[in-house]
Amino acid sequence: MNPSSGHAESGNVRRDTLVLRVIRVALYLTTLAGILLVFGWCYTADQTVKLVNQGFGSATIVRRAPDWVYKQLGLQYLALSDSVAKASILISDDTLNENRLFDLAARAETAVVDIECRSLHVLNWIAETDSVEAVHIFENQETWEAIKEWSHVRSLRIYVPLEDASLCQTISILDQLTDLELQGRKIDNACLKEIVQSSSLRSLLLNDTRITDVGISELCKLSNLETLSLQGAAITDEALPVLGKLSSLQHLFVGNTMISQSALEEFIRQYPDINVVHGFDGAASALR
Repeated sequence: MNPSSGHAESGNVRRDTLVLRVIRVALYLTTLAGILLVFGWCYTADQTVKLVNQGFGSATIVRRAPDWVYKQLGLQYLALSDSVAKASILISDDTLNENRLFDLAARAETAVVDIECRSLHVLNWIAETDSVEAVHIFENQETWEAIKEWSHVRSLRIYVPLEDASLCQTISILDQLTDLELQGRKIDNACLKEIVQSSSLRSLLLNDTRITDVGISELCKLSNLETLSLQGAAITDEALPVLGKLSSLQHLFVGNTMISQSALEEFIRQYPDINVVHGFDGAASALR
């Protein structure tokens, strides 16, 4: 055998082996990059879709996802699920694809919607979607008119100070509402008079308002009220006798008000079944 030909063949083998290794590394890196890219869409700040469990018992859609992301995850329009027991939908972008929202809501027995943007069309969409039973709003809206059509919504919580007190009148016609949270100095006695027209309320949280002792008597219209928060309201000891008349009341929050400690202690002696919490901005100081 020619020694030179043997060296050539050996060199070719080594070269072929090196090329194969380079190709394998390239394929590995490409696959890894693809995986990271797909998961990057799901777990970065621009989160697109998250399933709480594989059984689709609960689902969350956040913002808008390109169709290829849904296809990669096998989740296009949640095609793998016949139904969703409870959907939790966070809307932080006004350009969210409504078709995907309608699809998820149609599959859900109940839906909770968090709104982190100003969006009239989202408010209108809720009015047309019977499965939505709870709405949490983190931005003041340009208009609250659409809420008049939310006859199916049972829980409404607005986590920013109201800029427009006319919402109180709108809320008054929601006869299915059992849970309401509002805050802000726009809420006064006149506003409270409108709110209590929604007589099915069981939980009413009104924080940092201008409600006074004069307006408190309106609460007596809420015969089913179990939880009441008046933290930051302009109420004094004079409000306590009225609050004691709320026959269904179980929890009372009166932090950061002008009610005195001694008056609260006397109130608790008279109404031992009411759990009273008195602390600044909800820092719980249960008087028991």
